[in-house]
Amino acid sequence: MVKRYLILGFLLPLPLYIHLCVALNVSVGLNATMVNPYEKVSVSGHVVNSSGKVVGRVPLHFKLDGGLAEMVGDGGYLKGENGLWKFWRSINVSGGSVDVWNYTIRVVVDTSSLISAGKMRSDCGDIRFVDRSGKLLDYWVESGCGSVSTVIWVKVPFISASKGTEIFMVYGNANATSRSNASAVFVFYDDFDDGLLDGWSLSHDCGNAWNEVSTAYYSSHPYSMEVRARAGWFSSCQALSQHSIYLDGGNYELVFKYRNDAPGFLSTVNTVVNVDGNVVFSQSYSGAGLYGGVAKFSVSSGYHSVGLGLTISVFFSSAYSSYFDDVFLRKVVDVEPAVVSIGSESVFTTTDDAGKYNYSFIAPRDAGTHVLSVEVWDENGDYGWNESGFVVRIGIENASGIFLAGSATSSPLSAVKADPRINISCYVYRNRDADISSVWVEMISPSNEHAVVYLENTSSRNSEGWWHSLISIDSLFSEIVPGSYLLIFHASSTLSNGSELREVVPAPTAKLNVVSYNVNVCVSNEERYFWNDCIANKVDVFGLEDTIYLLIVVENNSQRTSGLSINSFVFKDNDVNVSQLFRINLREVDAGVYSTHIPSSSLGGGTHILRVEVWNNSLLYGFNETLITIASGVKMTVGNITISIEGNFNSTTKTECGVIGVINTSIAGIDFCSGIHIFGSNGSNFIKSVDDIKNHKVYVIFTNDNEKRVVERLGWTRSGMFESENANFGYNLKDYWILRIILTLPENMRIDNRFILHEGKHLLQLLNRGFLFNATHITVTQK
Repeated sequence: MVKRYLILGFLLPLPLYIHLCVALNVSVGLNATMVNPYEKVSVSGHVVNSSGKVVGRVPLHFKLDGGLAEMVGDGGYLKGENGLWKFWRSINVSGGSVDVWNYTIRVVVDTSSLISAGKMRSDCGDIRFVDRSGKLLDYWVESGCGSVSTVIWVKVPFISASKGTEIFMVYGNANATSRSNASAVFVFYDDFDDGLLDGWSLSHDCGNAWNEVSTAYYSSHPYSMEVRARAGWFSSCQALSQHSIYLDGGNYELVFKYRNDAPGFLSTVNTVVNVDGNVVFSQSYSGAGLYGGVAKFSVSSGYHSVGLGLTISVFFSSAYSSYFDDVFLRKVVDVEPAVVSIGSESVFTTTDDAGKYNYSFIAPRDAGTHVLSVEVWDENGDYGWNESGFVVRIGIENASGIFLAGSATSSPLSAVKADPRINISCYVYRNRDADISSVWVEMISPSNEHAVVYLENTSSRNSEGWWHSLISIDSLFSEIVPGSYLLIFHASSTLSNGSELREVVPAPTAKLNVVSYNVNVCVSNEERYFWNDCIANKVDVFGLEDTIYLLIVVENNSQRTSGLSINSFVFKDNDVNVSQLFRINLREVDAGVYSTHIPSSSLGGGTHILRVEVWNNSLLYGFNETLITIASGVKMTVGNITISIEGNFNSTTKTECGVIGVINTSIAGIDFCSGIHIFGSNGSNFIKSVDDIKNHKVYVIFTNDNEKRVVERLGWTRSGMFESENANFGYNLKDYWILRIILTLPENMRIDNRFILHEGKHLLQLLNRGFLFNATHITVTQK
């Protein structure tokens, strides 16, 4: 049958594709025919057979430019299974010496990384193997689930001697259960886990000695087959278990595990495999151990007896055993098919019950013409495919313009006039169809003048690389004016059909800012109107419920600018415009000095870089940045505040030098040696007035699981410290103790506190608007 396909295209002459002997019809539709690099592209369609009947739940193979396409989707269906499988890997199997049917191959995969990544069940229960048509293949996980060398046996329907075959490992379904089944994979298999010896029987005795065959338990496996025998002085005997099975003519191998219990050099144990009375495998050991054996043999078609047993030779009368487990028999050929390679991970895709599919893939980075093809096989081996083309635009990254004088992308007007050179550069991806013809930058000045700068290539035009130009800005425009200069980056090439190809959409841009005014920013926790009293660019600490007050001074040639027609101030935190988060109440409080405030909660806790920009008529006149720290810890709005200092103060005698202290002199520390002291200072920046707190209590509490010891009321002394009334205060601190200090303040005072206190150096802050009780760095040591 001849089937004609219409291939979706764009900007290309569309050929008429003729596919011969194709039984399945595949439609392919893309949501876009021209895309940017790395853009997500959707592909959808349906699959029907030659009679128009939908082909549901069959795997789809997507190839991009002949290679594997990285698809994005929720997963695919498997026939006879519930749920979606998410991932698959192709397994390339080489051909053997002859064509083989229902052949068992050994596959070794890394399941450790897949389980660690959460892509596979921890018990490997969601592993499945399928052929191209999606047919489930029988498999058995022999050993090593969760390791880098998981051994799995898979029964493959057909392997061509000349071409080999391709199968697929599917995984990624948390609700799946294991279908590992050795009996379905091998000609014969017995792990003896059922406790039965069906088909096995004793076939040889030791005369006046004794022997037996039974099931037994040992640590490596729940059950095994035990073969026991006893020989007399300086003699030997054999115990052999026998199983009768029908085999097709050909070559076979019997694989098994066995353990010998012979204790040492006084005895020799010989393990044998007997087929139709002929020994095909024999291996001797002196001493106990766990081993494995492989016996190879050839038979004609018909029933055959296969025996496993042991011969024991001893120097004195004794009884010994051998244990056999995981016995499997498989047919082999002279040159076996083998796994050649295991492919990279891909998303598993199939049609749904209605024969439809809808998936996505990521467009490649290289510009030019690309082709996505879709292939499908059904369970009968019927084949179909189709394809669709699309174009990727020219990718441009790292578009930038930098002043050689001043500060990178923003520079004072005076510096730009002294050195007007700018470096314009970008990184351009290659076009697989043809060379990149040209890369240029369109520049637009604040006064709306336009100029074009062509960039030079630093390497080959048919490979990706940097393009740049060093040029003076005064050669492009009639006058250098303050404000923002917009740079728009363009690129051009051609497609395979000769049509033009351009850059990504939207075109990449960059900005150069020429500023003519200096902007200084002052940060405070209270409103101030005198610039000289405020330190510019100061790092302050605020609580989340505080207000941050800003004074902004705009200067021109170190002179304050009064009456400047300022259109707006923009406040940015890490390039996020925070001006929109609160209402700016900006007013000029002095010549060139402007005041506003920001609620600290609009920024959030932590350290912030606040950028203040001065704009007028869409021109950036100046900017500056300041560092602000917002305390984000526990807050209390009542009069009592509790500071907990936790440490393991171990001592069997009275603590003499255990100290919890601070680095600065604001609070000298808490000293266990001569009692507890909380030192203070009545400086103007520390405590407004001793009267604010001297009539209030300080409690010190030591607690552990068994005791609580309290000193209530540490009085305020003239020297400016709280001191215990118990001059001999000190305890033998054992085990784990928590020291808790409670400072009671007036009810109308709001305290914010943040503390992190374990052994070591820490930050402790008690904050209040207008009243700063601050112990900054606290060191906790233990004796």
